[in-house]
Amino acid sequence: MQRFLGVAPTVRYYNDTSGVAIPGPNDVSLGNPEYWGNIYINSTNQQRFLGSLRIEYRLLPYLKLIANGNGYMQYQNENYFTKAFQQGNGGAINTNRASSFNNYRDIQYLYGAQLQFDKTFNGHAISLMAGGEFQDYRRYTFSGSAQELQLI
Repeated sequence: MQRFLGVAPTVRYYNDTSGVAIPGPNDVSLGNPEYWGNIYINSTNQQRFLGSLRIEYRLLPYLKLIANGNGYMQYQNENYFTKAFQQGNGGAINTNRASSFNNYRDIQYLYGAQLQFDKTFNGHAISLMAGGEFQDYRRYTFSGSAQELQLI
């Protein structure tokens, strides 16, 4: 003999007297989605910026300078907060209120320069190129977390 318990995913539990949404028989798995849906307050915001520039300048008919630069910036903010909640109908109140935030900024630059020599004489061609690149990457982070907050 076996028993099974199932609750429709659209079921809503309310207090008969006050009409306030209540958690349901168990927790998130069999609970009231209207009650559990607003306990976790999470948000993530992100901005990205990207730019590139390339310049060619002919110094002499057979000599040119090529310079390029790229920039990338990313800003992100994450916030997580859990409200106090009841563990099922008639269950204990969870006042842990875990929360955290994370702010970070990524900045990356890439610089490059090349000198190109192309010369033809007496049916022969000579091509030379010399150059270099520099990359700079930095990440700045500011974060924190807390739990069991006593809100007044």
